[in-house]
Amino acid sequence: HCKALLLKSRCIENQIKIHELLIAYLFQSGKFPEALEHVRSVLDTLGFPLPTSVDTETVRTVLEAMRNAASGFTPEQMHAFPLMTEEVPKQAMKIMGSVPILLTFSSPTFAAMIACQMAQLSIQHGLCAESAVAFGNLGFAINSVLQDFNCGYDMCNLGLAIFQRFKSNTLILKTYVPIFGFGRGWKVSYSF
Repeated sequence: HCKALLLKSRCIENQIKIHELLIAYLFQSGKFPEALEHVRSVLDTLGFPLPTSVDTETVRTVLEAMRNAASGFTPEQMHAFPLMTEEVPKQAMKIMGSVPILLTFSSPTFAAMIACQMAQLSIQHGLCAESAVAFGNLGFAINSVLQDFNCGYDMCNLGLAIFQRFKSNTLILKTYVPIFGFGRGWKVSYSF
């Protein structure tokens, strides 16, 4: 049904919503390879391709580059950082943001690449609500791959500042799980 809706939809925002639904359906149905291929296909169409396969060394190199690019930012700067105004990068962020947190465990290299690409888009084109997810996942990836817990913590704080700026109810889980579940826990103890 999604393919029929895509053919009839006229604006890119509606097409992106349909793609998001299809991606969610494929992931929920356990069709991970098909879902990831659809994510890649849509991102290719938007001009933001993801590699088909990534080795651990490539992920380390990309994460180190992102760590260097983003480490100079503070949470205070995120409150005044320019907004993403271009539609195509916004749509790419929505597609990458639709990838579930579960992917972090089933394909950590792919999840890290998505986090890096989202963070890079945010730095280059400005912030959107999905930027909070990007920096939360970037912090988690830096912690788990580079084992740089100070920088991972800092990236999570950037994600939290961005989330507080946008307050997107639909992204609470996707933002808070990597930040509070895997990022900040290395430096902050929580009492329940």
